[in-house]
Amino acid sequence: MATLEVFHGFTSYVTYTNTSPAYYDDVTNASSYAPEHVATVAESLRTTRFVVQNVLTPIVATVGLLGNILNILVLFQPSMRTSTNVYLLVLSLADSVFLLFNFILSILDCSRRDLAETAYHFNPYGRFVSNYSGNVAVWVTVVFTVERYIAVCHPIHGKVWCTVNRAKLASMAVTVLVVANTVPTLFELKVVSTPRGLKCTDTEFAQSFGYEHVYAWWYVTVFTFIPLVCLTIFNIILIRALFVATRRREQLALISTSHHHTSNGKEKKHQLNHHHSGLHHSSNHISQIHFSDNVSSSHTSDRSSPSSATISLTKKRQSRRFSREQNKVTLLLVTIVMIFLLCQLPWTTLHLYNTYIASNNLTSSTSSRTAVKIAGNICNLLGLVNASVNFYLYSCFSKRFRRTLAKLVMFWRRRHSSPTTV
Repeated sequence: MATLEVFHGFTSYVTYTNTSPAYYDDVTNASSYAPEHVATVAESLRTTRFVVQNVLTPIVATVGLLGNILNILVLFQPSMRTSTNVYLLVLSLADSVFLLFNFILSILDCSRRDLAETAYHFNPYGRFVSNYSGNVAVWVTVVFTVERYIAVCHPIHGKVWCTVNRAKLASMAVTVLVVANTVPTLFELKVVSTPRGLKCTDTEFAQSFGYEHVYAWWYVTVFTFIPLVCLTIFNIILIRALFVATRRREQLALISTSHHHTSNGKEKKHQLNHHHSGLHHSSNHISQIHFSDNVSSSHTSDRSSPSSATISLTKKRQSRRFSREQNKVTLLLVTIVMIFLLCQLPWTTLHLYNTYIASNNLTSSTSSRTAVKIAGNICNLLGLVNASVNFYLYSCFSKRFRRTLAKLVMFWRRRHSSPTTV
């Protein structure tokens, strides 16, 4: 099956692995191109591979793994047990596996000739695990988006559907359905012996008509078309809901401010009238004492039991605080989805182009294949970036997340700095 060539066969969120022969053989045997053109093409691909695989991939994967490990530690805490955090926890676990196996596969690249035999045999399984974890992350993001849509736009139904237990069941269902749709990629590669050494190549199953034409488009539909359409539609609805909530909050703030000014004016007017009344009756000493006692008793009673206005104001503040927290969660999800779309759309376009070429048995020039391979390496890097940024988004949007992380850090420091710690 003709697929995109990348540093380890790229196992992105929505992708097939590549097992095409070494690219340099194609370049050097391309007699229809001038030698200087072939050299330029090979050098550009070689440079892209070096920068992406040897420089940027280790940096992005290491930073992303550290962030996702912190995510997992924080989200496992009992105080963080909500339906939203269940999805974020599963997403962090999937991203961690995705980053780890992509990093390993970038080192154990099948195109290398100095690897141990076990490293070549690891590639088919490693690519399957990377594909699987990436696809789980895709569908967890979709389910999380649908849950947020229900919670924001249908809050009455949200109390029933947006629970921790339902979030766990939805996450388990996603993992089972994804593995059922990703298992065929496990049989896509085989390791063969050549005069130059071992290498990975397509199996007969991967070259069959059903795999190239039926499963390929099924895979694209399940892990590309449907997720992107769902995320785009629900993201637009959530963005609109955020704008409506912001406008409503501004209107309530204006009403509250005008009401506060009006009540202050009435209170000042009442105090002024009371002052004139006190001057008018100052000659009657007994009445003045009686009046003072009433005022004193009234103040004492107000202090001992809160008024209904105070209770109402407290409830309003709690409601506004809860609304702000929900809006922050929604904004967090919108940001995650926007970054996901920006990182995924280039690869999706490239993947659809490659699937179309493969399904129609079309051939392309050497320079076109090289451009696809260079773009594939860059899209791989975007997929790694997308799996690495969530920790920083959680830290930015969630005060509870920052507070829990700070508590964990302080606990760790106390545990390891105290000489009397058991």
